[in-house]
Amino acid sequence: GQIGYGGIVNCVAVEFDTFHDAHSRDPYHNHVAVMTRGAKAPALATHDAAIGTSVTVPNLSDGERHVVRVVYDPDFVPEDASHKSFRGGAYLLDLMRDYKHGLGTMKVFIDDLADPVLTVPINLAAFMDLDNGRAWVGFTAATGRSMQNHDVQSFSFRERVGGGFVPGVAVA
Repeated sequence: GQIGYGGIVNCVAVEFDTFHDAHSRDPYHNHVAVMTRGAKAPALATHDAAIGTSVTVPNLSDGERHVVRVVYDPDFVPEDASHKSFRGGAYLLDLMRDYKHGLGTMKVFIDDLADPVLTVPINLAAFMDLDNGRAWVGFTAATGRSMQNHDVQSFSFRERVGGGFVPGVAVA
């Protein structure tokens, strides 16, 4: 299937996947990926549309609670490119050719909130058709023919303004 985000135009999905789908070109059953086709094409839940993937993640189907943090920085820091978590998928080259703008980074942390498991170069303002610089945030989950719980037990969002963070909405 399309894990709930396939077919949506103008989206970026952070995929936490615990099931290997060969037809989706999943690298391994337990992985995290950042997927987008930008504003020009509907999202695909296949790794043809991955701009970065990592299998170096904790076991996400172990029944334990995992803490996740996703951080987007519109300013690219060159040192990030030498971090062990830095990845750039083949589809990223297509996006960069089409948009020809500078890059920022998106970092995904799981359990260890000081060391990302995945860092990808991305410029949301260039790749997406944002509404006055704003985007929607949502959650989806799927298991195909398998069964697993996918629980978001708390959520918060913070916006960086002028070098500091503005507290956002917290849902528990």
